[in-house]
Amino acid sequence: MGEGKTPEGMRDPKPYEGVGIISDAVHGYIHYCRPVPGLQEGATEEALLDNPWVQRLRYIHQLQSAFWVYPSAEHSRFQHSLGAMHVAGRFASHLWPGLSRHFPHAPSMALVESLMRVAGLLHDLGHGPFSHMFDSEYLEPRWGINHEVVGGFLIKEFLSHVIRSIRRSPSGVFSAEEALEPHWVAYLIKRPSPGQEPEEIPAWLQVLRVLFSSGIFTVDSLDFVRRDAYMSGLSRDPIDMERILHYSFISEKGVTYSSYGLAALQQFLQARINLFQAIYYHRTTRALDLSIQAIFSKTMKELLPRSPLEDPDKYLELTEYSLFNRVRQWAASRVKRLRDLGQAWAEILQRKRQWVTAYERTFYLDARDRSSPLADLFLRRDPENRLRIQQLIREKLPASSRSTRFVVDLASHDPRPDNPLDPQQCFWILNQNTGQVEQETLAALLENVPYRIIKMRLMASDHACDEVLAGAAEALLSERLPSYTTNV
Repeated sequence: MGEGKTPEGMRDPKPYEGVGIISDAVHGYIHYCRPVPGLQEGATEEALLDNPWVQRLRYIHQLQSAFWVYPSAEHSRFQHSLGAMHVAGRFASHLWPGLSRHFPHAPSMALVESLMRVAGLLHDLGHGPFSHMFDSEYLEPRWGINHEVVGGFLIKEFLSHVIRSIRRSPSGVFSAEEALEPHWVAYLIKRPSPGQEPEEIPAWLQVLRVLFSSGIFTVDSLDFVRRDAYMSGLSRDPIDMERILHYSFISEKGVTYSSYGLAALQQFLQARINLFQAIYYHRTTRALDLSIQAIFSKTMKELLPRSPLEDPDKYLELTEYSLFNRVRQWAASRVKRLRDLGQAWAEILQRKRQWVTAYERTFYLDARDRSSPLADLFLRRDPENRLRIQQLIREKLPASSRSTRFVVDLASHDPRPDNPLDPQQCFWILNQNTGQVEQETLAALLENVPYRIIKMRLMASDHACDEVLAGAAEALLSERLPSYTTNV
């Protein structure tokens, strides 16, 4: 479509008219569209920002339980969503010249920018309390869905009328014949499934999806890596987003990245690994997570007995704040099951740890390890695998110590895409030496990045049996994984 006529009754706002700014710790200022007094127009981004479903994200922590370990990491999913919206808008305006050149049916820059910004703002809309734990411990095992499915449902059911009414972005007004489609937004925020590309999705939109689903960087990760590092105190700014943006463009094959900027990609990948090691999988964070996991499903059955898709009104009320208020009341309940849950939560809310780290070992897997004994031991999809490893270690304990109370904690991180040649997982690379747009350069870069990092810990009630537990774990590992050296 390109640029066209302005819709009837619409005009480009005057300077400072119809745009607000939000002061942000990471990005400085974030611009957003707001109504122009006296001007008849549809909805603006402000209507989405103030929607109850978006405001709900203020009451869900970005870092799940890490705020109990890093006191300054109190930032919310709402703050991160604003940042993702800002990053998405910057990429949209930067990439649009190439998009319009190679995909002539692409809409105006204003619409593409608005679409990307709205998708960035709403990408975490479906999250529940404790975010990914809510997925793994409740949504997935109980109903076979995750926060992306819930988010897509909420967009279509509750926000579609607002999205369709938006007529401008910070850069300008849509063309007269253009409209923002809610299913485009839902498409962008849902991870792709092999062979399931909807036929009605236009080619220009399929190209942009990698900015939300890439295994390298996304508009999501370009915000949370910076925000989580800054808000936790780990680093003021661990990546060079400006360089990543500068070397990104649209070629005839899709989103493409210049080989001149590969150093910035390496820096970004390492920054993500550092976050997982230092914050997301911190030993105290994981110890608290184990305590929460033990009571999480039972708690959610009380607070949300039906699926969010069946009872969205109940889900709208469910946040970490509402959860904390309810479980505090349960501690004095006359109903034993509620009282037991309330007392268990009281221990967590007072940061009383049930577990300490008795043993820790980190494994870095490369592509050759996919069918190795290491993968067989740690990467089974079986949800009972952790208990299986726990039993194998217990069998290695001396008879006098086999009643020792301990649990196995397995935390894994995928720092790179599984298949760097999959266009749904990765973007293309412009090899500046050959002038060719290809993916082999990216594959070569990723050869030095582990495809999976696994951190195994033995958690015990105290440190009294650290030595004997470490010995049993090492005995099992040396038996099952003779080619791997120990790093106790």
